[in-house]
Amino acid sequence: MMLGNFKVPDKELKVSVSMSFGSEKLGGQTSGTDTAHKGIKPKTVYVSLLIPFDDAKSLTELTAIAEAVTENGNLKIYDIVEPAANAMKIRQVQFCDSFDVREDYNLLAWQVDFNVQEYKSVAEKTEQRQQTAKAKPQAAAGTTVSSDDDSADDAPVTGIEKFVAGLDKALS
Repeated sequence: MMLGNFKVPDKELKVSVSMSFGSEKLGGQTSGTDTAHKGIKPKTVYVSLLIPFDDAKSLTELTAIAEAVTENGNLKIYDIVEPAANAMKIRQVQFCDSFDVREDYNLLAWQVDFNVQEYKSVAEKTEQRQQTAKAKPQAAAGTTVSSDDDSADDAPVTGIEKFVAGLDKALS
């Protein structure tokens, strides 16, 4: 497994990938099974490995990779090379959730577990392309009429207005 230019130690390396779907149950307190789809969430790669006590340098380097940030203070993004991740179309990741190190004196090694999350997922890119452009303001052709205009009395009278005016005269 490679994260950028760093080769992750591969002693007892185990990788699993998780993909979750955002949804909300629409049944309320009933037994209804309808759900509202809220998008495909970024995939997460779970990594577990052993680093022997006599290879402390590898643990130090891996920790530095996990803690690395950009000039803006954001976690660094890494290209990932790992068969399961690449098969699920994960190309870039950044560390997320947790980075755990436990001593195992029976194996004389550190048990290291960490998670990396997909960055700019295929679903996210697709969703961004599908977003519609903001609506442009529309203007009607012709003269703009405002309510504070004194020339409103000179405006042409419609048929219904003529009928109402005639009915008003007849009743008065």
